[in-house]
Amino acid sequence: MKKALIFSLTLMTLSLVAPKLGGFLQAPSIKVGAQSQSIIINHNHVNATLIPQDSLDTARNLDIFFSHKSVGYNILTGLDELSASDSSRYSLTRVSNPVMTWYDTHSGLGDFSFGSNTLPETKINGFDSAIRSGYGNHLGIGLMKFCYVDFAGGGASSIYTGQYVWDLYRPMIEALQQDYPNVTFVWFTAAITTSGGNRERETFNTLLRQYVSENGGILFDLAAIESHDPQGRAIYDSSGYEAMYSSYSNDGGHLNATGRQRVASAWWWMMARLAGWDGGTNNCSRSDLNDDCLVNHHDVNVLLSNWVVATSASSLADFNRDSRVNGLDFSALIREWIIN
Repeated sequence: MKKALIFSLTLMTLSLVAPKLGGFLQAPSIKVGAQSQSIIINHNHVNATLIPQDSLDTARNLDIFFSHKSVGYNILTGLDELSASDSSRYSLTRVSNPVMTWYDTHSGLGDFSFGSNTLPETKINGFDSAIRSGYGNHLGIGLMKFCYVDFAGGGASSIYTGQYVWDLYRPMIEALQQDYPNVTFVWFTAAITTSGGNRERETFNTLLRQYVSENGGILFDLAAIESHDPQGRAIYDSSGYEAMYSSYSNDGGHLNATGRQRVASAWWWMMARLAGWDGGTNNCSRSDLNDDCLVNHHDVNVLLSNWVVATSASSLADFNRDSRVNGLDFSALIREWIIN
């Protein structure tokens, strides 16, 4: 009787939400492992004052390897500026090009600058080679970012479409995840500009967001942070592509003081989540399973993954706390999606 009730309720909610689901209803992509759950850091996570002090204290003990270029330096400057504003909360040890054994006796952020702008494959190869040279045996978190000039239409050759760069970047990160299971590799959307050249950047960023939604992982969505104003409104360029809010940059591409503080605050949010904080101070719905402050088909995908992979009382998808992820939880999520 109970199973029949669950089945009926599930069919009813599916019929109500079918127009929203579109072509989504298919077997979920399951990825079992340390990163099967999604943590997405975006424009909803730019207020570092909400992070508890003890979570910041834990986060500063992470061992981070970050490869970047100019916008990356903007982010690092923003971290320095946050630290100067309140060192008790935001102090962070940061060293450029540390030797790999530095991570054995220190905690903090090591920053590197592999490859050349407009040649994204050199950044990919540089990051991959460095991790495999031995750094992967010493650090805890690895991430790299592309600059806005690394895509066709924005400074790079026409071969560097968003799809082309994604097809280079994705297998490299996947292989590192396979070979270094004790390292958390963070996916990173590409920087964007206030106008012009954003088409291929958006293609890359869309492919990346879709991948994390379907496969899990940790995503630092720089483009979303840049492309929303302080009130959370999305910004687009004249061609309809996501664009940086003009008040975050003085030259259209690099971050000014306002932009730096915004991204640096999101960086601390990312570190706190990676250090174990549950992000519980945000005002997002409990049905927001991928931490993007939206309830939609991406959350359905996460719930279905939990349904197939595990049934645990600690699962975020167990809405009714019955130690199972099943049709009742699915129905609860769908109802909230319909309401929203």
